[in-house]
Amino acid sequence: MLHTVCRSKRWSGEDHDILLSQEYGDEKEWREHFDYLLPFFKHSQYIRLDNKPVFMVYRIGHDKLVDLFEPMAKLWNQLAIEHGFDGLYIMVALGSFYYSDVATSSMIASIEEISGTFHFHPAVNSIDDNKEVLASTQDLLAVPSNAQYWGTYTGFNNRPRKSEGYYELPVDPAKLEMNLRRSFAVMPVAKWKTVTENFYFVTAWVISRRVVCLF
Repeated sequence: MLHTVCRSKRWSGEDHDILLSQEYGDEKEWREHFDYLLPFFKHSQYIRLDNKPVFMVYRIGHDKLVDLFEPMAKLWNQLAIEHGFDGLYIMVALGSFYYSDVATSSMIASIEEISGTFHFHPAVNSIDDNKEVLASTQDLLAVPSNAQYWGTYTGFNNRPRKSEGYYELPVDPAKLEMNLRRSFAVMPVAKWKTVTENFYFVTAWVISRRVVCLF
């Protein structure tokens, strides 16, 4: 997954206390990064759809990536074809930033190389930020992406990084099970689902680290 925030002392990535600045370079760096990824793409166990290596991007509408993502994606897609694939299967995360990063929606709609989107945190995928929603039960109608992949999350806790003012969002296992059962029951019969091979994303925050799992 390509992350699109700087390494800072705050999980939210504000531009202060920067530990490692994140830059995107130009075509030279993009080619170098693709060359680094290529051995993984070619591995027999790497996930592919329609002979396209799956590649996930966290936040395409953030900062400098707004202008750079499309030419970068086009180059990587072409390089993938040159190396025997049918392109890249690029998935874009849908989280709370979908509403705050104003360019995200139009980018998803206009950039042909974006193949699908995935629900990064179901509770914040709705405008009302309903904390009771632990798992996806529908595609987001406002998102211009037919191929949406659902998911769930297992809680949040940033206490290890803050002595005070920390935030905890525990998830009750029984409630999580109930939400997952509802999500899995709706998914096979959802008329709006257009994916040919499905994935389900589990998002976990552990000491403010984000981990996205596929199964």
